Amino acid sequence: MFIQHSEDRMCERHIDDQEAVMALRSGAVRVSGELKDGEYRYKVESNLYGGIMVVVEIPEDNPNVIAITAMSSKKRKRRS
Repeated sequence: MFIQHSEDRMCERHIDDQEAVMALRSGAVRVSGELKDGEYRYKVESNLYGGIMVVVEIPEDNPNVIAITAMSSKKRKRRS
């Protein structure tokens, strides 16, 4: 599930839904989660598509992952 903020940032950063989902599937969490607003957030980093990082939240009362934002984790070529 993508919240509006993540959709807006992905649009600005030329990352589409499919790229974000594939980054989540292939990526890894390299550092411990960060507690924010009562929920833990994790940075999932992937080398796909030149490097994408997706920040997710996993609510305690819901098994679904919520994408908070997405960004390029390295220099990546913008698609036209």
